[in-house]
Amino acid sequence: MAKVSITHRCGHESTENLTGKQSDRDRRKAWLEGGDCPACYTAKRNAEAAEAAAKIEAELGLPEITDGSEKQNSYARALRATMAKTIVSFVATLEASTSAQGAELRPTYVAYAKRILRQDSAKYWIDRHNSGTYSSVRSVADYISARLAEQSAKAELAAK
Repeated sequence: MAKVSITHRCGHESTENLTGKQSDRDRRKAWLEGGDCPACYTAKRNAEAAEAAAKIEAELGLPEITDGSEKQNSYARALRATMAKTIVSFVATLEASTSAQGAELRPTYVAYAKRILRQDSAKYWIDRHNSGTYSSVRSVADYISARLAEQSAKAELAAK
């Protein structure tokens, strides 16, 4: 095991413990020197996520998230941006649907999906980060299925 001083591409220095054969250590050192230090890498990744979130928020006219700390708000914005991509494509698929039931429920479905995206609480997005996109879209699908069942039951009662 050898402690090695690394000068990263960004100019910052760090000390790393490198183990293994000398050739492996040299290769690892060269790889580390070719990249940013952990702090710069994280800052760059966070800036890219914030930029992507801002773009999606502007395109969809989403409200600003302001109820948490700066770190919570930026994380919640990134989560919402990820979810927004999936929900928008899901709604586009629904709008392209030609089924009669889909046509009836399309406005309700779209409104429900938009309601999810308009959530402006950091807590809402952070609490649901492990449920993933599938669960949120699935909750919309469950809502629509329940509405279909209600409409079918009402139609049956009206027919009797």
